[in-house]
Amino acid sequence: MSRVVSALVCALALSLAACDETPGTSDPFGTPPSIATVTLTPEELDDTSGTATITLAPTIQVAVVGGDGDVTVRAFLRALDGETLLAEAEASGEAGVFELTPSAEIPRGAIGRYPITVTTEDASGRIGDRATAVLVFSSEALGGPRVTATSSSPRPISRPSSGSATVVLSADVDDPDGTANVAYAELRQRDGETLFRFRDDGEDNDAEAGDGRHTLALAINSGTPVGTYAFDVVAVDRTGLESPPTEITFTVQ
Repeated sequence: MSRVVSALVCALALSLAACDETPGTSDPFGTPPSIATVTLTPEELDDTSGTATITLAPTIQVAVVGGDGDVTVRAFLRALDGETLLAEAEASGEAGVFELTPSAEIPRGAIGRYPITVTTEDASGRIGDRATAVLVFSSEALGGPRVTATSSSPRPISRPSSGSATVVLSADVDDPDGTANVAYAELRQRDGETLFRFRDDGEDNDAEAGDGRHTLALAINSGTPVGTYAFDVVAVDRTGLESPPTEITFTVQ
């Protein structure tokens, strides 16, 4: 192919590909910021202070490349459920290494894995990629949970002539590591067989989430025999320690 024809082919194809004799063109949309590395310090935190609350303040180093102008890096520290935002931190500047330290105070009993999400954005508003890390928090248990009180409402409950009525069982649960260290409470037969789990999430007759008062709604129907029913309530913490069984009763009349 002659030099003239070659140059013509290159001119026609310039928007699609670069030719050896013609310099390439830059990406008109630019390059969004990209996270090269994320370093978390510490990755694991084992607290032995015995204080009621702990401050989670991990240092997050983020290496970013690319982007148009200054880059904004954000770090989001979330709770054990992976959804609730506990804290966030932000840093901006030229692409390079950024250091962020989101800080949140938690009950010392709230042990587990705390997810961290890192996002990037450049000066033109172009969203870059994201990365995740996990901070593992543990603490030395001060002891197991205990059930401090139980009750039922209404007391007694009248057996309905048809359909069903609801009796709400309540159990107050405490833990030396804080109520956040209580994993759950459950209703058991006197022989130890598990029947149901109580709730402390503000749903289904539970008044307030995380307040230490666990509730369980039971349906009483027209065929339920009258009499007094006795069960045990046992609380279990996040380390697997169990409370002694505590009796709970309700009466159907």
